[in-house]
Amino acid sequence: MDDSLSFESFLTGAGRAAYKAMEDHGRGEYDEFALHGGVAVERLAKAVLVKENPTYLVEMRNGNSDLLLYFGGALELEPDKVRTVGAKEALQRLRRIKVLPPA
Repeated sequence: MDDSLSFESFLTGAGRAAYKAMEDHGRGEYDEFALHGGVAVERLAKAVLVKENPTYLVEMRNGNSDLLLYFGGALELEPDKVRTVGAKEALQRLRRIKVLPPA
């Protein structure tokens, strides 16, 4: 699996986005603050998912199993073909596996 999809990469990205969000807030750039804050939450959620099991990042679209096989380590894909879940789905999955509370 691609190193950009590792726990460390997602965690580092979350930290960078959170830092940018705080800088934005300090400058009164609240739209940018919301954007970078959202990215931080999404990347942190994905870091937890990939640490639990890399297949939890699979975006289920069109019934294609290639991504499942890729995240499971059985198939190589071009980087532009790899898609992961969005923030909303990542948080829902964390709730379903009881990492986050249900509400």
